[in-house]
Amino acid sequence: MVAFRSDTLAELGTVGLGKFVQSAPASAQATPAGALAKFADARLELQALQFSRNAAAPGEPVRVDLLWRAAALLPEQLVVRLALIGPGSQRAAEWRMQLGALYPAQRWQPDNLVRDAHALTLPAALPAGEYQWEVALESAGAEDAKSYRAAQSFGVIELARQFEAPGMQTQLHAQLDGRVLLAGFSAPRGAQSARKPLEVRLIWQCVALLPQHYRVFVHLLNAQGQIVAQSDAEPAGWTRPTTGWLPGEFIVDEHQLQLPAALPAGSYMLQAGLYDAASGQRLSGSSNPAGVVLLQPVQVAAP
Repeated sequence: MVAFRSDTLAELGTVGLGKFVQSAPASAQATPAGALAKFADARLELQALQFSRNAAAPGEPVRVDLLWRAAALLPEQLVVRLALIGPGSQRAAEWRMQLGALYPAQRWQPDNLVRDAHALTLPAALPAGEYQWEVALESAGAEDAKSYRAAQSFGVIELARQFEAPGMQTQLHAQLDGRVLLAGFSAPRGAQSARKPLEVRLIWQCVALLPQHYRVFVHLLNAQGQIVAQSDAEPAGWTRPTTGWLPGEFIVDEHQLQLPAALPAGSYMLQAGLYDAASGQRLSGSSNPAGVVLLQPVQVAAP
C-alpha cells in the first residue's frame, strides 16, 4: 500500500500488505447516463471530469480525475492532452500524459469504467485570469478531431511578486545548483532563551525556473553536529512552492524553531538549504557542495 498526497500524487510512504491478484475491472458496472464526449472513433467515452480545485496560483498543484468508458478495445497508444484555454480560445498551458498510466488502456475491455488520475502543476509564468479546461486525445502524434471543453471556469490567482531585494540582516549570495540564491537572512544575534522560538527569516532569489517542488530545511546543530531543533516546509509557510517562482523574484520565507526546554546553554550553529521531498536530494553549490548553507552561530542562554 502506498500513501500519497492527494494534490500532487507524490509518494509519502509504502507499507507491504502481502500478495494480491490483479484482474481487469468488472465489465458489469453501472454506466453513468450520457457521455461528455467520445473519442477514437467512438471507441472511448469521457464519462466524468473532476478537478481538485476551481482556482489556484502559478506553481500550485491541481489534481484531475477523468472517468473513461471503453466502448471497444483500444490497441494503440493513446495520449491525453489537457489544456487551459484563455481568451480568444488560445492554449495558455497544456499537459500530455499516457491514457491509463496506472492501468494500461490496452487492457481495458468493452464497458469497463476506468478512473484516470493525474497531478498537474500550473506553470510559473501563467497569467492570472479565467480559463477553461479542455480535454483531447492524441494517437501516434495526431490529435483527435474532437475535444471537450468544461463549462465551469478555472481561475488563476495573481501573486504579489517582489523583484527588489527586501531588507535583510545578513547578505549571503549563496548559490544552489545555479537556479536559486539564498540572498540573505535575519535571525537573533543575542543570547537566545530556550523558552522562546527561534525566528529565522530567509530571503531566496530565483535564478532559473524550478521544475519541481523543493522544501526548505532550517536546522540548529549542537557541537557534535546533531540536530536539536528544525523547521521543514515548503517556502513561505507552504504558500509559495518553488514551481511558481520566476527568475529575478525574491521570496521571503519565515521559520520558527521551537527549542527543547531542557536544551543546554552553549553555542549552536544555524544552517539552511533546499531539498527534493521525493528523493531527499539537496540542492548544492560550489561553496556548499553538501547542500548546506551555514548561517550563523546561535548562543543559547542558561534557563
